[in-house]
Order: sequence, then structure tokens, then C-alpha cells
Amino acid sequence: DPSTLLKRGKIILKADSNQFVNYSLSFRYPAHPSDEGTKASGLTLSKKISNLNGNKDIRIGDIVRISLEIAFQDSSNKPASSKLEFLALEDFTPAGLVPINSELKTEGMDGEAPINNDEDRAMAAGFYPSYLEIRDDGVRVFKNQIYQGVYRFSYLARAVTAGNFWMRGSRISAMYDPS
Repeated sequence: DPSTLLKRGKIILKADSNQFVNYSLSFRYPAHPSDEGTKASGLTLSKKISNLNGNKDIRIGDIVRISLEIAFQDSSNKPASSKLEFLALEDFTPAGLVPINSELKTEGMDGEAPINNDEDRAMAAGFYPSYLEIRDDGVRVFKNQIYQGVYRFSYLARAVTAGNFWMRGSRISAMYDPS
């Protein structure tokens, strides 16, 4: 039971030292994006993954574009709250995908603009980062400030492993105002 595990904070396995122990642990993370406690008023985030070769199926070696759309709409009508400062956007890729860092010459992405492609530019402004981290498990994007509107951030990833994978949800938050 996930709630019991989180309350106790530990799992104890007991076995005779002459025995081989084999175990697995699986639990569902209790905070779902649909829970009222995890929703933030004014910010919405959606994610789209599209295969650049046009195929629906993603195979090893395929390059995909991951697009994140961020919408900020403040409903308080206070002038001071029409902008957000110091945002952190975390996008986690499934285990079968690895983000491509176009700054590395070994990635073989010369001549392409993998980050923040201008597709559908009329619908959303580019979410150009103040700081960007590209890791093997995803991308972290930091932005000093945004104003009300719709923004898009996109990057490329390469399929490196075959299989079906679970994908952790993306999240955006104000770094210095967790509420």
C-alpha cells in the first residue's frame, strides 16, 4: 500500500544469511496531476511527442520532437501578478528516449535547430530558457520571467531502446514560491 509505505518511510527485508534474496518493489506515486492539491491556478502544461520521420511507431534510432506548451493566464486581475518569475520546467523522458544536446558535435545534428523549433509559431511564443540542462533522463529549463500568454518549448530526443515505457509527467513551478 503506497500510503503505508510513505508513512513508515522504510521497508525491512529479513532473511537467513545463507539464503538468496530476490524481491521487487512497485508502487504508484500518490500525487496525480488531477488531484486538487497538485493543480496551480493560472498555469497549464501539455506535452506532445511526434516522430520526425512521420511514422506513428517509434523505433530504435528514430528522432522525435518533444513539444511542451505552457499557458499562463492569471485570473486575479492584479497588475503585479500578470508575470511569473523564476520558473523551473522539468520534462522527464521515458527510459527508451534520450534528449539530444545539439551543442555537442558528436550528436550529428549539424544544420538543424532542435531546440525551440518555430513550427506553429503563430499559436505560441517561444519559451526561450535563461538556463537549460540536458540530461539522460530529461530536460530542465529555467526561465527568469514570463508574462501572460501561451509559450512553446521543444527539443529533440533519440530512441535508444525498444519496448513500452512509462513516462513521468512534466511539471512547471515557481522556484521560490512552491505554492
